[in-house]
Amino acid sequence: YYRYNIEKNIEYQYKFNINGNVSNNKFFVCLMGVAKKHRLAVMSKLIEYELFPYKGYSSLFFDGYTQFDINWMKERVSEYNFNMNLIDFNKNYTVDKFLTFNVLAKNDLIPPVDILNDIYLNIVLESWSGKVGGIPTEKSFKTFYWKKLPLILGTVGLINQLKELGFEFLNIFNYTYDKKNIINDTEDQAVEFCKNLEILQNFTKSDIKNIYEKNINLIEHNYNLFMNKKMFDLVEHLFV
Repeated sequence: YYRYNIEKNIEYQYKFNINGNVSNNKFFVCLMGVAKKHRLAVMSKLIEYELFPYKGYSSLFFDGYTQFDINWMKERVSEYNFNMNLIDFNKNYTVDKFLTFNVLAKNDLIPPVDILNDIYLNIVLESWSGKVGGIPTEKSFKTFYWKKLPLILGTVGLINQLKELGFEFLNIFNYTYDKKNIINDTEDQAVEFCKNLEILQNFTKSDIKNIYEKNINLIEHNYNLFMNKKMFDLVEHLFV
């Protein structure tokens, strides 16, 4: 689906041109979309660790939710692990004109070029997390196409699934959150995943740039694998 749209629509294509000059401190993007339990958990930690808005860009939407819906979501997230009071539920977090709820269905594939040219790491929060069944969506594959360092949270086993397809991941992160024999539920997984955000709070933009440059072979490998039409014809046959 994502490969097809990239090939057929010029506006969805991203010409790699990272320069890191738009901001002094921001080194990641985390485009979450509509609010869900795992996304609320991660957003609270991004704010707690002062990663957002100081060191990165993020989006999170509450359009369509009543106050009852919001309260119900907040109650499903343990206050012991995540501070929901850090999140402003009265506004949408957006990063540019494309990433707003009202046009998301049409334009969520359009790359936020200025932001992508400024950052080195893409923190991906898939549509689902925990132990429900799932496959990687365009959210995961965007990070490979955009040539960014990947940090992906999806259903348990998703990282292993992507590794089996040939994609490579950084060894600076802990992937315990992807292990089926350790993770019990969505919150368990979010707690483990957010330990990586705790690591990131100690990094500067210069640090992430150095990690990016040292892992350029990994980035190019993931990009080339994503652009390999034969491989994705096989994936489509297996999953669709």
